[in-house]
Amino acid sequence: VRALVKLFGGSHDRLDVLVHTAAVFKRRRIETADGFELMFATNFLGPFLLTNLVVPALRAGAPSRVITVAAPTTTELDFDDLQIKANWRPLHAFGASKMADLLFTFALARRLEGTRVFANVVHPGLMKSHLMRELAAPARLVVGLASRSPDQAAQAVAYLASSPELEGVTGRFFKGAKISQSNEYSHDPDIQDRLWKEAERLVGESFP
Repeated sequence: VRALVKLFGGSHDRLDVLVHTAAVFKRRRIETADGFELMFATNFLGPFLLTNLVVPALRAGAPSRVITVAAPTTTELDFDDLQIKANWRPLHAFGASKMADLLFTFALARRLEGTRVFANVVHPGLMKSHLMRELAAPARLVVGLASRSPDQAAQAVAYLASSPELEGVTGRFFKGAKISQSNEYSHDPDIQDRLWKEAERLVGESFP
């Protein structure tokens, strides 16, 4: 992540839109080279670090937007075991990583209030991709039947990234192109701040 930011900063001094779409789902627990659980690191911790490192460029590009692709999860976080070393359940771990995305994005919107950098979350719907290829076969079939094409899903992301109608809209959850409501837990500022501080500790950086 830091190498990417350094590369970007070498040729750009402003950023208009940052979209977080990277995600992974694994049935077995895997750790990264840094010792983080893979889904937690890929789906949340990496985007957390990347976003905060490019905030100066986002401020320079204001009005600018941060868009996080997530899901309407109801999974609550266990702050005593964020890496889920005990009682591993892959769908629970995936849901927790997506809840972390919600909490982080809403916290980011609060912290950037007044800067004209706007942060929102979008659930574009189930999409035909390789994300859930490690699900059991029956579940893969159900997900496949209910999924949209990548082009259809991308329309919602593009709308959030570019629509003049959303100028000034921040800290909101979208289902497709419509404002919706995420789980009440995701809007708790105390939980948002607790996750923020823990993420700072894990990446070894402090962000205002």
